[in-house]
Amino acid sequence: MNKKQPNSLFYFISVFLFCVVCTAEENFFEESMKYKSSEQFDQAILELELLLIHEPQNIHALEQKALMLGWRQKYSVSISTWKKVIALQPQNLKHKINLARVLFWSGNYKESIVYLDQVLLAEPNNNDAIELRKKVATAKPKIETRYRIDVGGVSDNFSAVRDRESSTFLQAGMKVNSQTDAFLRFDNQNQFKATDQALGVGAYHKLDSDWLFNADYTASVKKPNFRAKTILNLGLENFSFNPVSFSLGYRSLEFVQGKGFYSHINDAN
Repeated sequence: MNKKQPNSLFYFISVFLFCVVCTAEENFFEESMKYKSSEQFDQAILELELLLIHEPQNIHALEQKALMLGWRQKYSVSISTWKKVIALQPQNLKHKINLARVLFWSGNYKESIVYLDQVLLAEPNNNDAIELRKKVATAKPKIETRYRIDVGGVSDNFSAVRDRESSTFLQAGMKVNSQTDAFLRFDNQNQFKATDQALGVGAYHKLDSDWLFNADYTASVKKPNFRAKTILNLGLENFSFNPVSFSLGYRSLEFVQGKGFYSHINDAN
């Protein structure tokens, strides 16, 4: 009897811990649904992510997470989550319709139709797929092209040694679509009794509601006197923690004498 007691104790502890884990996972899902019912979607998604740490293939948690991410316009993450759901349940046509709907919202009409056609091939009379496909087929890309011109300048004479310094710029910008802005910029700088001019081009692209990517490249019009010959800037900003935003940046500078670069991580606000 004494030899069997350790095994019995181990069995009891294992069952107890299993029950505790199951209860915790159920609590995560229940709390998530409470937040969802009160439209606190970010907190609801967080509860589901805690559940998915313990149970990464929980189909109900993945489905709810993908659904609410779509509502929050976090399309890229919602799409990848729906694809995980479909991989786990490839025969479930409802999941493919939900994925097609998020693809439609994100403007990816071509891929949306691919999934809807898969549904209609398996179930030709699926009304949800038929109605959504009509919307996708007749939808037109929402491109609100807008233009803007910015002009600025500054001048000072704070040092008798360096003489007067000034800087002016002219920038033309265009909103390509709802996610992308592009610009062309001309700079004129006067320092050390010399003048440098440069031409730059760049763009800002909104990856989703929380991420913004930016890139710009500037080159001197002629051999520079004091500024970098070329400048490349790359940046990535995250706005998840409003009103504080975080940015990751990289800059490469080429001078007449050589090259240099630096990167940074900081909070903007």
